[in-house]
Amino acid sequence: MMARPIRAVRAVAARLTAPPSKSVTQRALLIASLCPGRSRLVRPLLGEDGVLLRDALAACGAGIVACGEGAADLEVSGERRRGARGRP
Repeated sequence: MMARPIRAVRAVAARLTAPPSKSVTQRALLIASLCPGRSRLVRPLLGEDGVLLRDALAACGAGIVACGEGAADLEVSGERRRGARGRP
């Protein structure tokens, strides 16, 4: 087999789609619910545990709605919640 040199390029523009993952979905749900503003989770993989987490976060004040084509994505609106002493 003949070796061929690999030349460096200056920039690469690409978009990669990773396969859905239950553990990554749960982490993304949690992080998005803690962040101010809106986050969109594209093609999340929701097993039973993910659905339970989604429902628990919604009960704690995060806005979570299905969106996108076929409602396959989730839009998460993080909310400012007050702590035990009434402080944000």
